[in-house]
Amino acid sequence: MMKKLFAILAVALVSFQAFAQTTQEYKTRYEKLVAKLGPAGVGVETLLDKWAQVDSCDVDLLLARFQMYLEKSRSTQVVQKPTKRYLGSAPIITLKDSLNNDVYYYNVYVYDDGIFGNGMRNLDKAIILYPSNLNLRIYKATALMAYEQDSPDMTTEFLMSMINDWTTKNYKWTCEGYDKVDQELFSTVMQEYCATLYTIGSDKSRESFKNVATKMLTIDKKNTDFLCDLGSYYMVKEDYKKAMKYYDQALKIQPDCYPAIKNCCSLAISKKDAKLQKKYLPMLVKYGSETESASAQVRLESLN
Repeated sequence: MMKKLFAILAVALVSFQAFAQTTQEYKTRYEKLVAKLGPAGVGVETLLDKWAQVDSCDVDLLLARFQMYLEKSRSTQVVQKPTKRYLGSAPIITLKDSLNNDVYYYNVYVYDDGIFGNGMRNLDKAIILYPSNLNLRIYKATALMAYEQDSPDMTTEFLMSMINDWTTKNYKWTCEGYDKVDQELFSTVMQEYCATLYTIGSDKSRESFKNVATKMLTIDKKNTDFLCDLGSYYMVKEDYKKAMKYYDQALKIQPDCYPAIKNCCSLAISKKDAKLQKKYLPMLVKYGSETESASAQVRLESLN
């Protein structure tokens, strides 16, 4: 009886080892193929279909399917816009119309909705199966931001859900390349998205930028990056009183906070407010670059 049981266990162990080797074998073959042909190259989909027959829930497989569909879904297109910058980028070419006005042309990605959706379904499945994997959520937020461009509604909703899960889910979070995922790393990731939303420059992206920064300050109250984000938001809105409020908060926490010092000095100078200049220019003298420090010193002396 015991011999029979051990025999069954031995067969099961051999089967498991063969399964694991086969999964790794497909991953290795996939990586070699992608290195030569890209994530949507000839033969990639066939290889992924065979891999799925071995383990359809493998995180690397689901991520590979997402990347394949993402690549297939997008193409480039030249579009005309009336502004000197679009999605944070300069035009690829500027021409003149019949009235000698500048006409700006930009090279942008456009997406096939159905194919993009196929990719996101694979990524969503991976996130459900591996909810503590921060990399997967970063892939999704980045893909949504690229897809939505200057109207990042789904992006904002997903970033907010990331923050909620960070604060409410008791996961042991993981992120490739890091031994642990702590508040500092999570805030750094979210700050990168804030910076991108701000750079896109549309009204909707700037509102998203403000909302994400505000949400992050509820869980990371002394983070000067997010305080300066809100200062910059209100600077653009020309609500200078609110802008200075957030910059001053940042400076109370971090007296050498360069973005706050620089923007406060710029605002004081543009408003020709001698009192504000005398308050902030000494900070630029102390913490600015050598050139900025010297220039600030000269301006400060001219006020006396």
